[in-house]
Parts: sequence; C-alpha cells; structure tokens
Amino acid sequence: MKKTAFLKWLSLGMLLSVAVACGKEDDDDLNNPPAKEEQKPTASDPTPDTKGQLPKLVENQSLRFNLWAENNVGWVGSFNGSNLPITQYIDYVKVSSYDESTKSFKEEWTDEFESFNTTRWSKGNWAIGIVTERTDNIVVEDGVLQLKLTKEMVDGTAKYYGAELLSKESFKYGRYEAKMKMACAPGCISSMFLYYNDSYISGKNWNELDIEVLGKNSNAFQSNIITGISSAKTTTEKIHALPFDVRNDYHIYVMEWTPEYVSWSIDGVEMRRTVAK
Repeated sequence: MKKTAFLKWLSLGMLLSVAVACGKEDDDDLNNPPAKEEQKPTASDPTPDTKGQLPKLVENQSLRFNLWAENNVGWVGSFNGSNLPITQYIDYVKVSSYDESTKSFKEEWTDEFESFNTTRWSKGNWAIGIVTERTDNIVVEDGVLQLKLTKEMVDGTAKYYGAELLSKESFKYGRYEAKMKMACAPGCISSMFLYYNDSYISGKNWNELDIEVLGKNSNAFQSNIITGISSAKTTTEKIHALPFDVRNDYHIYVMEWTPEYVSWSIDGVEMRRTVAK
C-alpha cells in the first residue's frame, strides 16, 4: 500500500473510531439523564405590619393541624367529594420557645409520632365547614401521623368527616416546625396553624396564624394573620406560589412568632415576613 493511501486509510479509521465513541457517549447520556435539581421556592422581602396586627397577638395559642372542607368556590374550589378519601401526613412536629432577651429560639420538644402522645395532643370532634371532625380520622402508622378526610353514605345521604389535631399546651412566642405531605382536593383545606382557643367566643380576642393549602391549587399555600374579635376580624392573607406539588413529597413548614416579626418558611426558604412597625 502506498504511503499516501495508507495515511488516508488511517485517518478514516480514526474518524470512525471517534464517531463510534461519541455515539456511545450520546447513548449513555440518553440512558442516564442527569438528575433534576430540586426546585426551591423563591424567598420574599420583609413587609411592614401595616394593619398593626402584631401588637394584638397577645394570647397564648394552641398548635393545630386540620383537614376539612368548605363550600366556597372562590376560596378553595368546588367541592363534590369525588376525590375522597384524602390524607395529610405529618412526619414530625418540633416546638421551640423564644427568649426575648437573647432573641433566640430553644427547642422544647420534638414529636416523631412513634405513638400517639395523649399527654401532648387532643383530637377534635366538632363541626367545621361542611364536615364533622372525627377522632377516628387521626391515626399513627409507621412513625407518621395521618389526618384523613372521608366520605360515608348514611341513609342514602353523603356525610363528610374531617380531622383536627391540637396541642394541649398553649404557646406564645416561638418557632413551630412540621415535616408534612399536605392534602389537596377541590373544596378542601389542609393546614397547620396557631389559634387562641377562646377566639370564637363573642368579645374575646381572635388570635390566629395560618399555613393553609387551599383545594383549588396544589402548587401554593396561603399564609394569614387574624386578629380582632369574632364579629370583626382583621386578616392579611397572602398566596405563595411553589415550584412543586405539595401532595407529592414531604416538605418542612415553619412559622416563627416573635414581638418583632412573624414569618413563614418552607424547606428553609422564607416566603413571608411581617415586621412590626
């Protein structure tokens, strides 16, 4: 073989080898796509307490979680019960107190739900919205507490049953954290909130701080401060868009309440901070 022909043959062989190798790499890329980056919520800037609500948060409040339904299309979507049962899952709850002198939080306790702690928690059994809360709709299985929203036919009529978990202890300033997989279906509300137990009584202070997933959108949650009295409440609701569906995975939800601010966070990202004027 002449030298020129040999060199052409050698060059062609090298090009073919490179092409085969590149094709294999492309196949490997197709068969093993890179892992998706976990999407995080977008942080927000602090906003002033323009309605003067923080100084009115004066009552000790119980920590609560509930799953219920309401006929309010504009707020939570149109309820028909066809998606029931649904479940809100709570992996753990952590409560920390707040030291006003050092402006720091101190963990008081964590409940990982190895069992249902009757000295720490109660179960609601009252009517709310279009459901009746039932104690049987709260269960602990495999280290997870579950709140269930269910439907039953009674004498040919559909009856709906929700669930509410509430702490026996009431708290004031502190940090309240829960790892949860929230529920969501049209007309339903899945929540974590702080609530002054006498708020519903006429003339009493209404004090409440909320995290609520509203049934018409599983990619958002609502934060809220409620003050005033039952007949004249002041609210500051805000909807926060999320880059994930709250039903699919566990996320860490946190509320911090101090004399200087109230904040709401998910997975370490602060979504809202209302600061005292």
